Amino acid sequence: MLAALVSVGALSGCSADTNAASTVNPAPIVIGDSSRPSPPPATEEVIPAYDPRAELDIEDQAGDGRSVVIDSVRVTRDNVYLVILDERGAILGTKALLPGVQPVKIDLQRSVDSSGYLFGLLVIDNGDGRIDPKTDIPLLDDDGEIVEEDFEYYLR
Repeated sequence: MLAALVSVGALSGCSADTNAASTVNPAPIVIGDSSRPSPPPATEEVIPAYDPRAELDIEDQAGDGRSVVIDSVRVTRDNVYLVILDERGAILGTKALLPGVQPVKIDLQRSVDSSGYLFGLLVIDNGDGRIDPKTDIPLLDDDGEIVEEDFEYYLR
């Protein structure tokens, strides 16, 4: 479909005049030419990583606020982390995952102080040794969607 759109877009600028194309003489790009514009500066854009078999299954649960139980996590890549976030996006806990299917219990670094929704998210460390969903690489599943799940946590 994309190829068809590109073809239609390319043809839409054509005319019956066969000499029209020959009158356009774009300036050549010379390697090392200092008059050429510089590329835009690098941004902090995070490029996602794909794991078509990645899955995250977290059920609603009740607890004392110090841990979260994940029924099943599937990853096929190394260096993947499960991050648990509160409704404000604050990190409550993280856990390094091994490739395969596994249940996971995360002891939270920051306790849950009231009942509400929590979020699980799979990321790959960007190499700085700090797990942060704002800067680490989100893991995408076979549909190209970020592997994440929300669940309700009831504080006992």
